[in-house]
Amino acid sequence: MTCKGEEMKNLVIILAILGTQLVFAGNTTKPKMLIVGDSWSMFMCLYNSFHQVLRNEGFAKKTRVQKKVRYKYPIKVEGCHRTTAPGLTTEDFLEDKWKNRVMGRASDPAVKIIFLSIGGNDVTARWHKDMSVAQEDQIFQDTLERLEKIIEYIREVNTEAKIIVSNYDYPNFEIKTGAFNLLKLFRKMGSPEPYRMNSTLVRFASHLGQIREYDKVEFIHHFGLMHYHFGNRSAGLGKKETAEPIDISPPHDPDAYGGELEIESASRSMSRVPLLYQDNYHLSATGYFHLVKHTFQHYLKDWVAEAIAQ
Repeated sequence: MTCKGEEMKNLVIILAILGTQLVFAGNTTKPKMLIVGDSWSMFMCLYNSFHQVLRNEGFAKKTRVQKKVRYKYPIKVEGCHRTTAPGLTTEDFLEDKWKNRVMGRASDPAVKIIFLSIGGNDVTARWHKDMSVAQEDQIFQDTLERLEKIIEYIREVNTEAKIIVSNYDYPNFEIKTGAFNLLKLFRKMGSPEPYRMNSTLVRFASHLGQIREYDKVEFIHHFGLMHYHFGNRSAGLGKKETAEPIDISPPHDPDAYGGELEIESASRSMSRVPLLYQDNYHLSATGYFHLVKHTFQHYLKDWVAEAIAQ
């Protein structure tokens, strides 16, 4: 009997989930998913976004130890505090410190998936709203070329791992109680209007998406994801009124974006410390959960199932 297309994918996922207990019980080395990148990767680690989505997608085994709920995972999420940090750029990952950290962990044959979020700081550190399209394209191209070098040195030590390069969602610089460094950066960019900022970020994602030309490398962005899940009350945008996650940066059309370019991500979707601090660029725990789930929806669910089944 044969299965094709989606039927085969679903069969692999179901068998992998049903076989999860065998991975826990046996002596097989647990596969690993390496997390690399800037503050977006770091926050996903801090918020345990990957583990939450693994549970949500049925990949975790629930147990009780002295009346406390515990979960066992068939794939190990690692790197995080060693291979992510706020403010990192593609240039940083070409320096020995970060390059050696990434290569050291990527060389482990148990690493089957690499999640990489990088490039945003490259753009925001150099971009200004008054730049021409040609000037913007030069920034985008320089970033892409450095990203290519990162992919190439990873491939020197691991030829089999699947790599997903994850991009971003719309910021909200209308929030004036944000981080001082982010607000200062916003002024340095010329205090762009939402449409100018958002459309530039979407163009950047489209350019960076050329990284898919490398074998076993995929690219995904999340522009419009927070609009779908949170709406934006102050802009009159309700929840689930824009493109659905399945239609945002899908494998067959990675450039496709959702939401409204004229509107920021809702303040409720951004990271915050009550009464003290509201982030302009980084998402809340719920926001990052949706981002990781979006990546699972298009890529990681299949990849994790395949890694477990090996």
